[in-house]
Order: sequence, then structure tokens, then C-alpha cells
Amino acid sequence: MKKESNVGSDSDKDKAVLLLTLLNLVLTEDISMEKLWLEYVEEIKLKRRFFPKSDLLKEIKKVIPYATNTIKKGTKLYRARSYHTKLEYAKNELPYILSEFKNDFPNIDLELEYFQNALMRSFLDIVNKDGKTINQRITELKGNKGDFYGYDKTGSDAPVAEYAGNGRANARYISFLYTAIDVETAIMEITPKIDLPISVAEIELTRDIKIFDFSIYRQGEEGIGIKLDSLSRLFSSPNYNDESEYLPTQYLCEYIREFGFEGVCFKSSVNLGHKNLVLFDCDTVTKPYKINGSKVYNVSEQKIKFEQILPQY
Repeated sequence: MKKESNVGSDSDKDKAVLLLTLLNLVLTEDISMEKLWLEYVEEIKLKRRFFPKSDLLKEIKKVIPYATNTIKKGTKLYRARSYHTKLEYAKNELPYILSEFKNDFPNIDLELEYFQNALMRSFLDIVNKDGKTINQRITELKGNKGDFYGYDKTGSDAPVAEYAGNGRANARYISFLYTAIDVETAIMEITPKIDLPISVAEIELTRDIKIFDFSIYRQGEEGIGIKLDSLSRLFSSPNYNDESEYLPTQYLCEYIREFGFEGVCFKSSVNLGHKNLVLFDCDTVTKPYKINGSKVYNVSEQKIKFEQILPQY
């Protein structure tokens, strides 16, 4: 009788043991980091605002050598800003619209102040005598004057300090620049509304910068990678309009900044697999970036995936 071969069975068992060991490590580290995070949040919000003693900060200090990353000069980043209304977008384009409108309809006497009261967005699709829409003519006119089709250079940059509100990384009146690695993520991060114009600026780094990167992973550092991944998830968890929820992440950014980092990179919670980058220095003289221009986008559709979890059959 031919004996059955056991070749490969030990290998399969070894793989299974390795997988279970890795899974146990992931769960253990994730639970441990979440426990530290919750203790840290409680301390920052309810006990000690400025000089916390949390063990989470010790963990942050430990992973600094692994989380240090350099973003190279010339890297392109993107910042999105939504117009609050279609009229606001239209007002930004008024001089061009009015100029073209008067050219096509010379008998209509319109002054800028009266034109501002109209629903200007509706004019953008009007076709002129050359068969071009007003929007196409705006593109041509603005193209002759620079690369800012949406907000101008100032409007595309971080807000000036006196207008800076509370954010995930910055406290009120401290201005940071929030960017994404790609246009799609930049737009998704501002929770856009359907059919509302969005200005997306292209930001270019003018020198190399050192950042604290929650999203980094280097082979052979699985334990550290798991810690950073857990921290990234906790750092970027959604905030449902409660500014006090930003206190822990704001302090964490200031703590990281003290080690010479110029920004922080973390995974997007709204566009999985993509990343956000916050730059700390927005000073006109010392900032490590320039703004190349802006383009206007329109979100025409949003889709979500969902599944019933209770009751289960």
C-alpha cells in the first residue's frame, strides 16, 4: 500500500502558527494603544490640559526614530476649500462674467453691484455668439491672467492666525496648512455637498521637510508598524462637531513639533488607503511650500457602501 505523503504539512502548520502569532500581536498592541489613548484623552480633557503625564507620550517618544520620514522638495500636495454657496463662487468670477455678458449683450446696462444680486451660477452655461459658454470664456480670460481659477493665492493658503479656527492638529489662532496627497482625498476630507463648487489648490514643497509619519511601515518593524497604525486610526477618527475632541490631537501635534518635526502625516479616515499631511509652518517668510494655482471642481455624485449588522440571520 502506498503511504500518503506528509510533505508540506509541517510547513502549513508553521504558517498557521505564524499567522496566529501575528494576529495575536496585532490585537494585543491595538488594544494596548487604545487603552493608552483613552487614558490620555481623559487626562487632557478632564484633568491636566498642558502638562499631561500620560504613558502614551512615552510611546510616541519611543517610535520617533521609526516614524521619522522626509518628504522631498517638489512633492505636490492639495488643499480643498468649498464655496459656501453658488453665489459666492459666482461673485469670485463676477468681473469676467460681467465683461463677457456685456460683450454678448451690449444693449443690457448692468452694473457690478446689481449683478451681484443675481444667481450668477445660472449664467455660466449661457452660450455666446461664438458658441462658447460663459464658463469657457472665463477659463480663457483667467488663463491669460494666471493659474488661479478658484481661490487666489491668499485664499488657497492656510488662514491667517486671527481667523484660524480649531482643527484636528491646531488650536484656535494657530494656523496650520491641511493638505492631502491627492485631489480626491482633499475633496473628500471637507465633506463636500453635491453640486457645490470646490476650489482645490496645488501646493508644492520648496525644500525637503522632516515629518512624523503615522502611516509609515518599514519591513522588519512589524511591532512598531502596528503601534503606528493604531495611533493613526485613533488620531484621524471622525469628529462629530465637538471641538473638545480635538484637544488630544492638538496637544499631540504640539508635542511632536517640539522634536523638530515640520508636519504630521496620517491615514485618511474618509478615503481608505490615502493620506493627509499637515504642515506646521505657514509663515510667509519661512514656510516650506509655494502655491502653484487652483482649479474648480464640482461633486456630481456621492456613493456609500453599507450593510446590515443587526439582526443577523
